[in-house]
Amino acid sequence: LGIERRTNVRVRSPFPATSLLPRFQSKGNYLRLQDLSVGGCCLIDDQEVLGPNVGAEIELDLEWDHRRIKVSSRIVSRVDHRRHIQFMNLPASWVQQIRQAMDSGVRG
Repeated sequence: LGIERRTNVRVRSPFPATSLLPRFQSKGNYLRLQDLSVGGCCLIDDQEVLGPNVGAEIELDLEWDHRRIKVSSRIVSRVDHRRHIQFMNLPASWVQQIRQAMDSGVRG
């Protein structure tokens, strides 16, 4: 119907990855970022590191600008090797940094 269901705009990540966006890791494995918003992201999980279960709560390590945090998250959808992730406790400072990094992509 042409209705945007998401509250937060998502911006596609360039490939190969850039240091302008965070890196995501789970269980010692890096996952490729497909798109990002302040509310969540889509990660490519070719190795099934995150598992197949929609609704599963997971913990992700986010690395950015020589900082690292753990973020509680939830798998809200999956399509093939893509896992759509909702952040549960992303710190406000990281939300602001993601907004700034996404700014040019949102305008484009």
